[in-house]
Amino acid sequence: MFLKKHHFLFPMIMKELIKALLLFSLFFVILPPPATAQNDLKTKLEKKRKGLIEKITLNKKLLGKIRDNKQTSLVRFSTLKRQIEIRKQLIAVVRKEIEADEYIIEKDKSVIEALQDDVESLKKEYTKMMRIAYRQKLNNSRLLFIFSADGFADAFNRWQYLRQYDKYRKKQAILIAGIQNVLARKVANHQARRLEKENLLAEEEKQVLNMEKEQGTVKSLISGFKADETNLINQLREQRKQHEKMNKEIESIIEKQIAAARKAERESRRKPSFPKTPEGEKMAGTFGLNKRKLRWPVNKGIVSLRFGKQHHPYYSRMSIPNKGINISTANNATVYAVFEGKVIHTTHFAKMGYMVLIEHGDYYTVYNRMAEVYVKKGDVIDAGTEIGRVRTNPVTNIAELHFEIWKNKIPLNPVLWLKRK
Repeated sequence: MFLKKHHFLFPMIMKELIKALLLFSLFFVILPPPATAQNDLKTKLEKKRKGLIEKITLNKKLLGKIRDNKQTSLVRFSTLKRQIEIRKQLIAVVRKEIEADEYIIEKDKSVIEALQDDVESLKKEYTKMMRIAYRQKLNNSRLLFIFSADGFADAFNRWQYLRQYDKYRKKQAILIAGIQNVLARKVANHQARRLEKENLLAEEEKQVLNMEKEQGTVKSLISGFKADETNLINQLREQRKQHEKMNKEIESIIEKQIAAARKAERESRRKPSFPKTPEGEKMAGTFGLNKRKLRWPVNKGIVSLRFGKQHHPYYSRMSIPNKGINISTANNATVYAVFEGKVIHTTHFAKMGYMVLIEHGDYYTVYNRMAEVYVKKGDVIDAGTEIGRVRTNPVTNIAELHFEIWKNKIPLNPVLWLKRK
């Protein structure tokens, strides 16, 4: 009945509803947004980009160390090809980052435009309210409105509405200021995103230029290969012989360990099982549960030769069977045990340096191409124990560790066991 009689109060009530809706929307604008899939993607891409840049920097240092002569041309070629591959990966990641930034920038633009519209609407509404309030002050229309009531209850309701109207006007001013602050932050973030995108575009151009230079060097090396093909093929064959010799020795040692364990089991009249002792069983089980968790055998390095049969990037008909991985690292880099275990063998190869074989129950780790070793057969060691120092190849001037993981007589891909870098 009251609202019918005083229909002019409807606009005031509608304003109150608008205020509630605006405050509701502001609540979601001001609060930090939850982590979205796009933000998660951006973080992952940034981490991947930094990792690739670190690899490129390390590989560049390796290229600078390689001696420039005929004997090292194959090594230089492989290292350059690897550098180009990493640069291609980096360019692809940077392009994805740019796409992610463009998406976020577009979203920011739409939010900024909406906020600007909200501020303008609120300012206009607030200006109208201030004019009404000023006119009411001049002609005392508020008092007339209250005293013209039909009774005490009606007068009290009118006073309550005027009081709420004043509160709403003050909140409106706070609301405008709040949205303006949010808008300022959004604009600043928007500009920062644009700057980041520009920097990424510059990074992409830089990597493309470097890659083109490296591809030019690769072409000049290829022309040299044709002139000295016989010697280079002989180099590859010699590398393959060295690998095969080392692999046979490792297999022979592991076979002896398994045979000794079987003999011990028979003598003690127990069912053959591997590993042979409760301590060994615990160690093997623990090792097996540490896939993707093992520390790297060197602090810094880059995988220069992957696991499995490797075809040369130029002489594709020539291949080297690789039962582990090669890790190029700094000269004189320290080699660490990746897990606790027992040293069961150390040996020296004339052209590859020292090798250490560590038993972890029915798992084994192999560390080869070391200049010296700090452990001896029979030593029980912990994860992270310093076991030696990487050898620097006197011909190429590159320090490269060869690392393998075996389960009994089966070689495993070490990359699947080491922590992700």
